[in-house]
Amino acid sequence: MNIAKFTYKFLCFLPYYTGQVIKSNWQVIRDVVTRENYARPAVLKIPISLTHPGEIFMLANLVTMTPGTLCLDISDDRSCLFIHVMFNNDEEIRREIADLEHRIGGLFS
Repeated sequence: MNIAKFTYKFLCFLPYYTGQVIKSNWQVIRDVVTRENYARPAVLKIPISLTHPGEIFMLANLVTMTPGTLCLDISDDRSCLFIHVMFNNDEEIRREIADLEHRIGGLFS
């Protein structure tokens, strides 16, 4: 892949990821500054379809850098991530991880 194409794809990816980080920050801020306790922590096993170690590494790190989530482990066969989430909304989390995974795969295709 040429560097110009990758740079373009990466610059298109940045606004999406920045939006995800902002959204997650607001969730954490809301939980901290209000009397309500919105946190529902959980550890989820999320299947992934990425196969290249670099893509999996990027996915795990981007998940960890998003407030309220932490990648705990990658399965030995690299087919699943184990993620700790502060706000468990299982279906939404799975959809967002799948979307992030798809976008990361698109960066390197």
